[in-house]
Amino acid sequence: MRRRRSTYAFYAQRLYNADVDTRAGSFDPKVYPDVPLYNIQAVSTATSVPAITLRSWERRYGIPRPKRDAKGYRLYSERDIAVVQWLRDKVERGVGISRAVHMLELIERGEPESDSLVTFDFESLRERLLEAVGRMDEAAMSRIVAEALMVATVEEVSLHVLQPVLYDVGERWADGTMSVTAEHVGSNLLRAHLAQLVRITPPPYHSAVIIVGCAPGELHDIGALMLALFLRRRGYEVIYAGANIEPESLIRDAQRLQPAAICLSASTAKTAASLRDLLSQLQDQCACLLAFGGKAFNDQRDLASSLQGTYLGADASTATETLQKSLDTIAGIV
Repeated sequence: MRRRRSTYAFYAQRLYNADVDTRAGSFDPKVYPDVPLYNIQAVSTATSVPAITLRSWERRYGIPRPKRDAKGYRLYSERDIAVVQWLRDKVERGVGISRAVHMLELIERGEPESDSLVTFDFESLRERLLEAVGRMDEAAMSRIVAEALMVATVEEVSLHVLQPVLYDVGERWADGTMSVTAEHVGSNLLRAHLAQLVRITPPPYHSAVIIVGCAPGELHDIGALMLALFLRRRGYEVIYAGANIEPESLIRDAQRLQPAAICLSASTAKTAASLRDLLSQLQDQCACLLAFGGKAFNDQRDLASSLQGTYLGADASTATETLQKSLDTIAGIV
């Protein structure tokens, strides 16, 4: 028995060290041998996917497809392991497992792999979510968000579902077509979903610390919260300071913590003006990358040129890319 465990450990380590090309358009499971050799413990070690997850994927999606030995135990091939590693890579990038399996099925049918939205109808989903907010049906709202997260990435759900719905909720409240109570219920619940996604992100693996928050007087923090979420999913340690940040306190904390970057948002011309003053103070007293964004700068494109710091772009996804490139440039990473 000891010899058998050593053999499995040897193969597991060999498979763990093997390169599996999981880039879009290049993965072909047929190039890997389909000979059943490895037990579930070896596969779990090789792929870092827990055995309970492997069994769950097999039960729910029919993937992987192990054979059985004479005693009924699962035996996996190198092809199974390559598929598991490919699925793991997609899930780690934020692709829902249902969507990743669908993408794999396209590859197995000879159709080109695509990271597109796989015919998912975001417009219909937004309409359903708005209707649920209007009814103050919290269970329906949560189901719709969960449905979206099953087939789309966290970033896509945030940008194409949660943010536009929150904006529409605010607009309907302002024009009197949605009650104040419904607006509060919907906004609080959807914001809670975003906050929960922030809380469940894996531990950071970058050494850089980033402070994210809103300009003094700015109460709308959804954009900043989404940026904190996206950055955490990129492996950064993010300190989320929330809405209406207090300038003196931020300056003291920045001097104490020495973050790699401070990112602040503003949604109106008034809060953009307060942000201009704060960035000017930070420029003199903190040696870090200063960055900003928000609806105020989307509405008035020339406003960004009057502020010190790096303008991050029109949305949280663009902001994440811009910030990461800026930090890589500072660190000398090309």
